[in-house]
Amino acid sequence: MMLTPHIFLLFAHLLLFVYWLGSDIGVFYGIRYVLDPSRSLEARRTAMAIVHWIDLLPRLCLVLMVPVGLSLAANLGLLDLGGASLDILLALAWILGLLWLLAVVRLYGGVTGWLVKLDWVVRLSVASGFLLAGAASFVGVGPVAQGASWLALKMIFFACAIFCGIGLRLLGKPFGRALTAILDGRGTDETEAQLGEAMRQSKRIVLLLWAFVLAAAFVGVAKIG
Repeated sequence: MMLTPHIFLLFAHLLLFVYWLGSDIGVFYGIRYVLDPSRSLEARRTAMAIVHWIDLLPRLCLVLMVPVGLSLAANLGLLDLGGASLDILLALAWILGLLWLLAVVRLYGGVTGWLVKLDWVVRLSVASGFLLAGAASFVGVGPVAQGASWLALKMIFFACAIFCGIGLRLLGKPFGRALTAILDGRGTDETEAQLGEAMRQSKRIVLLLWAFVLAAAFVGVAKIG
């Protein structure tokens, strides 16, 4: 078997899916130790340090899914765009994707300010773009080639997963404040209650996010549609 660009793209696509979902499950499980008030403050801090670094993986995987996924679709001839337009799209996807990746790493390192707002804009734009492209392809005016409506459906599921992530970020603001107070040794029964309530609300969105990711993966394998 010859090693072709398609094989490397497919391998990367599979790895990104595995590490995205796998590390996300690890974060969700690990955060339960952080939220457990019966554990010592030091144990909760240690658990949070581990969760913090694991949580970087799904963020990176999401970003890389965009250029890798588009490149794989183009390699399979599933994007109905002209040669020049397709080349420009892929070039922009990789250049902007790598810049976004760098921004995510910097944000994770504690950088704030305008970069935070830019990240919000990019996430909303990417999610909206995939949602519109997928929906338009179902009525024959989108970028997906005829006979590959499963890819349009996969785009929609991917967009919904990103929107779920945005929802988690909105819920994460009070969660973050309460968690910081607890890990700094300033926790009270009230902050513990706030943390527990934020976690219960987040759980529904997390499960929905996983469902969309799994649905996108299943559609991609089964070629439904």
